[in-house]
Amino acid sequence: MARIVGGDLGADLVSDDHSARDFVGKLSPVSLMIVHGENDNVVPVGQGEILFKNAKGPKTFFKVEKGGHNNALAMNDGAYQKKVLAWFDKVLN
Repeated sequence: MARIVGGDLGADLVSDDHSARDFVGKLSPVSLMIVHGENDNVVPVGQGEILFKNAKGPKTFFKVEKGGHNNALAMNDGAYQKKVLAWFDKVLN
């Protein structure tokens, strides 16, 4: 993301030493949920897809149609809030 946002200067300023991309695979067997808005203008949805790809199961990805960076869970009359709550209910029970 540092390179995407800040080019070579951003990449030089920010270390990748603790990148989520590299650590997400170590979470298993803990269940992982990623919620990402398709129209996120802060962190592109492709970044969430990379995290999901690198994660081991169990894992769930909710891509929110027309969702942005801060409004994804509120989209579609709270449909994704319900999905998230159902996921927690399943994982925690």
